[in-house]
Amino acid sequence: MPFCAVENGQLYYETAGDSSKPAVIFLHAGIADSRMWRGQIDAFAAHYHVVTYDWRGAGQTESASNIEFSHRDDLRALMDHLGIANAAMIGCSRGGMTAMDTALETPERIRALVMVGSAPTGLELDPPETEIQLFTELEALWTEMSDIDHVNARAVEVWLDGVRGQAGRVQGEARDLMLAMNRQHLVNYDETQRALPLTPPAAQRVSELKLPVLVVWGDLDETYTELAMRFMLDNIANARAHLIAGTAHLPNLEKPEEFNRVTLEFLASAL
Repeated sequence: MPFCAVENGQLYYETAGDSSKPAVIFLHAGIADSRMWRGQIDAFAAHYHVVTYDWRGAGQTESASNIEFSHRDDLRALMDHLGIANAAMIGCSRGGMTAMDTALETPERIRALVMVGSAPTGLELDPPETEIQLFTELEALWTEMSDIDHVNARAVEVWLDGVRGQAGRVQGEARDLMLAMNRQHLVNYDETQRALPLTPPAAQRVSELKLPVLVVWGDLDETYTELAMRFMLDNIANARAHLIAGTAHLPNLEKPEEFNRVTLEFLASAL
């Protein structure tokens, strides 16, 4: 199995496509792992050198406890391990945050950026009170963790079905995969591992981004995501956006054909 050694751990990763072609690295959401990109691998590997990986706390990646670490350092270590000088990044939710932070910290390593249901780190917005209450309740369930399967099922309702979608809206392979990925995340979670933030955070520095940026979001996702999308369009010079209607926080999982088409068109022009 392919692993990349990092400080106090090792990252599980997979590659596809021709390594002589431009690299595209996929960064998964916090509620998922690298398996969330299954619907993208073949389509993107036809044109690019594709890399997916599990960050600490997710999937098959291994990490020590009681440590401080940097997701940005881990990403660059993986790039160095694979001999990738620079790459386009496609990141969902927290994965997008890591990609943007890395682009700000080491802009020479990132050629283009796709933010999927994501936002700049440190962005403070005012979502509706009903959504604040919803996420407070979800956080309480997480903290108590008296029934991991109940917590898992509720999280999947919020993120896969969507805050504005009907519970149980998404069924079949997508739901089965989400339940498996998020349950593994809940099992792996280690509160003694502390990810070091970018300082100052990206929300205060987005005007520094000079690379092409595509923002993708679903209209059934939380209000914060929509507000963050508008913030990025207003404050990043080279940003454009695409709404995938009828999807929530993981639009690539719900409508892979549309996601692949739009994102490949963006990369063709950006790279």
